[in-house]
Amino acid sequence: SSSACSLGIARVGVLINTTASLAEVPATFLSTTIEISQLYVPGRLPDTQNPRFVNLARNLAPLRLRVGGTRGDTFYYDLGPDPVRTPPAPYTIVMNASMVDRFCQFAQKIDAQVVMGINAGQGPRSGTADGSWSPANLEGLLAYVQAHDYPVLGFEFGNEPNLFLYKFGSQATVPPEQYGRDFLVFQRTLQRYNASWWAVGADVDYAPVVGEHVILPDYDQRFLAVAAPVLDAYTFHFYPLMNKEKLKDAPEFLAATPQKLLDPLVLNQVGFWGRRVQERLRNYTASAELWLGETGSSVGGGAPNISDRYVDGIEWLDKLGQLSQLGLTTVMRQTLSQSDDGDFAYGLMTYDLEPHPSYWMAVLFKQLVGSRALPVQVLDPLTHKHVRTYAYCGKRRGSVVLTALNLQQQEAALLDFRDRLGDLQYEAYHMTAALQSDLVQLNNQTLQANADGTVPPLPPAVTGSFRLRLDPA
Repeated sequence: SSSACSLGIARVGVLINTTASLAEVPATFLSTTIEISQLYVPGRLPDTQNPRFVNLARNLAPLRLRVGGTRGDTFYYDLGPDPVRTPPAPYTIVMNASMVDRFCQFAQKIDAQVVMGINAGQGPRSGTADGSWSPANLEGLLAYVQAHDYPVLGFEFGNEPNLFLYKFGSQATVPPEQYGRDFLVFQRTLQRYNASWWAVGADVDYAPVVGEHVILPDYDQRFLAVAAPVLDAYTFHFYPLMNKEKLKDAPEFLAATPQKLLDPLVLNQVGFWGRRVQERLRNYTASAELWLGETGSSVGGGAPNISDRYVDGIEWLDKLGQLSQLGLTTVMRQTLSQSDDGDFAYGLMTYDLEPHPSYWMAVLFKQLVGSRALPVQVLDPLTHKHVRTYAYCGKRRGSVVLTALNLQQQEAALLDFRDRLGDLQYEAYHMTAALQSDLVQLNNQTLQANADGTVPPLPPAVTGSFRLRLDPA
């Protein structure tokens, strides 16, 4: 099988090695998130009881569902029958039982494992003399989740601690060594309630081009030097571009545009930082999984008319390809849905439950891709740097899945497959649209979900010639 997105024609040689394997691709590799503010701000999250929403999400199963974000580091947990309305300072938001029930019961319906972000900010530190983190407020939440036997894989300690200074002020800054010691306490606390729960962290944010922020350099390494022995999964965040409308101080060269998402230098960044984080993690532990715990094409809620359009799907498939080859075990797309005011443009669907093009890319990925990433190369890559290919074992026994992307806007590409694959029949899933279209076509048929949120059959075009034409982006 092959998966393709696509005035001259460039002939491009492609070689797939079906006898070797680069990395395992778990069934939950492609995963997604609910942004924490969607839980407590009315209208931010679609009705989780709506069968259409349930089915649209279940089309991506199995998956890991991260529930976290900036405001998670301000939460006060009160799971009792009569929760307080106003939390004690410096907490600002109350997480009550109905909020937990809402996303955990949704996860049950869609075959998802929850990864729940936990407050590692000022609130749990306010009662300790040395500013260390206390688990006291968290324990009520853990007891509640354990008693209800919800599908929780684990808990994630904080959100982007290397940005606490920017988000909450200088008084909120936590040195990475202290953060590591706090994580040890966090992990021991989880173990007391459920020995199978994963301890996940540290959620360090990597910015485009510069990587970690200079105020607290090497935050990840300094954290890992302390916490690595008890770490089950290490997470980092990365977005290649920025939403200039929200982030007014963003440099112009990082402002999201459709053309930048077709630039190989922009696309290559996620692989560069993924390798950097992977190397640092393996210096301290060989057992912890590595996740890209939050990502999209543009930070700042996504860029309207870009992060919710066809061009975003090209970046999304390319990112999945690069990180599957590296051996990351989970890539969490921010977010599952947009909010009612159109925020979270990087959501896979609108608040009104209309899928964006990247949603359909995700559905096809889930339907076709099997358990291994395979070596694949474009012959003469300097000449054909705008053709990107990623190969996998297919779910169907004996099949190979190829994701092929043509970033060139003027020139089509004719992929010429070498070795024995050139003699085989193939099935083409050819996805096309204008770069800023909110609809996508599969083999010239516009994709739309059924009224109940299930997806119709997605048949390929079958051909006997293993040459694949990729139209210009």
